[in-house]
Amino acid sequence: MFSATRPRTLDPLARIREAIDRGAAALAADRRERARGLPGSLDPAVTWLAGEQAVATLDEAVGLRLVDESEHGAIAAWLAFAAAYCARRDARAGAMDLDAIDRDASRLVDAIGEARLRTEARMRGRPRGPDAGPPDADLAKLARGFLDATDEAGAAAAEWIRRIPWPEGLEAASAASRWAARLCASVGAEPARDPRERLRRSALRLSVLGVERHLERSATAEVGIADGDPRPRVVALDPPRRLSIVVRPDAEGAPAELAALEAVGRAAAFAVRSVALPPERRWPRTATSARALGVAFAQLAADPVYAARMRIEAGDRITRTAAAVLAQWARMTAARVAWPLPPGTRRGAAFDELYEGVRRAVGDELPPALVAVLGADVEAARTELRGLIAGLALAHRARDLFDEDWFRNPRAAELVARAGERGDGLSAEALLEELGAVPEAAARRLAELVLR
Repeated sequence: MFSATRPRTLDPLARIREAIDRGAAALAADRRERARGLPGSLDPAVTWLAGEQAVATLDEAVGLRLVDESEHGAIAAWLAFAAAYCARRDARAGAMDLDAIDRDASRLVDAIGEARLRTEARMRGRPRGPDAGPPDADLAKLARGFLDATDEAGAAAAEWIRRIPWPEGLEAASAASRWAARLCASVGAEPARDPRERLRRSALRLSVLGVERHLERSATAEVGIADGDPRPRVVALDPPRRLSIVVRPDAEGAPAELAALEAVGRAAAFAVRSVALPPERRWPRTATSARALGVAFAQLAADPVYAARMRIEAGDRITRTAAAVLAQWARMTAARVAWPLPPGTRRGAAFDELYEGVRRAVGDELPPALVAVLGADVEAARTELRGLIAGLALAHRARDLFDEDWFRNPRAAELVARAGERGDGLSAEALLEELGAVPEAAARRLAELVLR
């Protein structure tokens, strides 16, 4: 697992345009080789091309096993946005200039909105699968309840992040840019010489759960393009036999630590999927049980017990920063679900509600254009929130079942098997029910990590 390759140097526009064509050709070739029909299904390879926020844009193309001109244009819209996003990084601080994305955001919001409408039309009348999740209204209610229950933790997280000094050179930058720089500050991470080092380290530390063995059998790691998102892409090429984790060369700080553990957990769940599953269950679409395992692993970056057992240097500083970032991630996702935007929305009453919700979630003002982008793909946010809620609740339950250092208990390998073996035939909600966990425990676990 994790063979060595040299990280790419990226000219933000030219190299990404090359990646569009290269990626589209590779995806189409892979579909022809497999020649299996999965109407309406979503292969995670799409996230390698487009990023998780724009995943709905390619749903139709993946379902038909091809990438046609309209979908190619939507990929281009997302990647052009990502290129502009990265090109505006401060050279000295590595911070995002979040106030300069309005022009690109409009194009992305429109592309995602059009794709959402096409997807909704195509899925209308189809039976709901076992991982379809609760009705949208119930999820919105759950999201609002989670925000209410974590307001104290959210305020503490925002205060902790405000206390992180922003890097030299950002004195005149916007508040939003300084917020982004603090999130990615190196004080929240262990050193990593190579973008894949965090993956290797995370898998090794969880080897007692069988994670290293599963990934060694099935997964490779590659260095992808810099697109402003620290999260690795877990590409299920032929689960459980063939997986790829694509890491970002520009991932920094606590988000990179959380993201590496999350990716390792999700990939481990894919690696134990039964080969006997029918294709629609074996290839991940929503994969909320796998996402839950990923979040249960991710929250370890914020766990002082994990830091102590793994003898992480400066563990208190790192775990507190990771806890603050985790709180902002979870609460921002909850806001996107609690106040969903109609497709293509960039202003109006619905947008104002979301804007206030995001401000409450992170304790800071973000540019309206960025909020519009965050709210554009509400289906992705719903799937992500289900994984976040279930993953935090799963971690809370794991301590009851296997003690506070459950990640070092061989019996806890059962969690990996349960989260993965049945593929998309098991929802995150059903996984919690099987283990005797409740969604309300998610807020309690987040509060434990932040308020200490």
